[in-house]
Amino acid sequence: MIVVLLAGVWLAWLLQKWIYRQYWDRRLGVRVEFTDRSVFEGEDSCLREEITNGKKLPLPALEVRLSMSRALRFSGEALSNSNVTDQSYRRDMFALFADQKVIRRLTFVCEKRGFYRISKADLVGYDFFMESRYYKEQELHTEMYVYPRPVDTGRIRLLCSAVSGMVLVQNRLYPDPFEFAGIREYRPSDPRNHINWKASARSSELMVNQFDSTTNIRACILLDVEDPGILKYEALTEEGIRIAASLTAALSRKQMELEFVCNGVSVLPDEEEDGVSGQGETQGDAFGAREPRGISSDTPQKYQGVTSGVQGLRGVMSGARMSDAMGALESRDALSGKLREKSATSGASVLRMHLKPGGGKLQEFYRRIACLDTAQVPDRIAPMLAGSHPTVDSGYIQVLISHNQDPETVDAVRRAAARGTRVMWVLPVSHEAVRTVEELRGVTIIPWEVE
Repeated sequence: MIVVLLAGVWLAWLLQKWIYRQYWDRRLGVRVEFTDRSVFEGEDSCLREEITNGKKLPLPALEVRLSMSRALRFSGEALSNSNVTDQSYRRDMFALFADQKVIRRLTFVCEKRGFYRISKADLVGYDFFMESRYYKEQELHTEMYVYPRPVDTGRIRLLCSAVSGMVLVQNRLYPDPFEFAGIREYRPSDPRNHINWKASARSSELMVNQFDSTTNIRACILLDVEDPGILKYEALTEEGIRIAASLTAALSRKQMELEFVCNGVSVLPDEEEDGVSGQGETQGDAFGAREPRGISSDTPQKYQGVTSGVQGLRGVMSGARMSDAMGALESRDALSGKLREKSATSGASVLRMHLKPGGGKLQEFYRRIACLDTAQVPDRIAPMLAGSHPTVDSGYIQVLISHNQDPETVDAVRRAAARGTRVMWVLPVSHEAVRTVEELRGVTIIPWEVE
């Protein structure tokens, strides 16, 4: 009797082992995706695991092994079963009955800007007696952008005001009907459509509306990510990227036309797969994930606050001429030609974008700035600064964001200012990298303390 019982157990063990070996991964679905298409540095996001057993055979134990960049750090309850070495590793165990679906959400903190992707998961299945193991590699397709953290709105307010997109001018050469300035008595040279009939009726004499004038100005934001010294200042470089991203977004939303130039290389994922560098279309959202947070028209207040100070400085643009805009446009075309020529000889394309007023290309801009590779610097910033000056004195403003204070950069800034270009130098500094450059004539230097 005992022999028969042992034989039955042995046959059952062989049968279940054969069944699990043949069918353990049949109709087994594993889906892992980021719940956010994009977030900002320092924000929390979530990784969604969905495990589906669509067959009648239960799985007593299923191990799912994942790995992603260590810049995405698991937090809260997700810290358990996780390990951080060269990457963030996680091992999750699931017990699935027949026709069962299990959904688990793992929170993590995005500690560094960049583009992150999870391309595979390793599955380990066990039989009923937890003795035999079965392995399978599951292909995944999920990705996420981490944008540079918005800088402190109070610190950037003066900078935004100085390079505002619509600047009130005092000479009233081009009156803007949307910039009401007051009411005065009628003069024979005044147009009839400026007569304020209600005010005229109250005063018993003709009164006309007065309007301030506005002028559209263009700015070129030059971001220097080169770190040529033996001692590397990654914190200063990353802070410069944050300043450039926040300033560009703020001014673009304020209807200012911008030229953004960086001596780093940015390659979007679809361009990398196609072997194309530089400009290109961004790829569409995957898995039906919601739109990126923080760059839509209804941006949260804590990110829109960076634009609160962008109202312009009165009198900055006095004496503006219509030919100024043509000079800035010619300058932009000349700069584009220089950069294309340089990228053709160096084999890598620097990041350059033209952003029209209104922020219509902010989505692509944020993606490119997230993918910016500071290790690849095809050119120094000095030649770019020298090649982007306007052909005539105009409202074209150059904003240089660089922590480099070497003689070549300082000389390029000095020469640009000598040509009559308005130059503003945002200089990230710290207790390790103090300011050494002195005041330059015609250049506004704004030290930016980095903790």
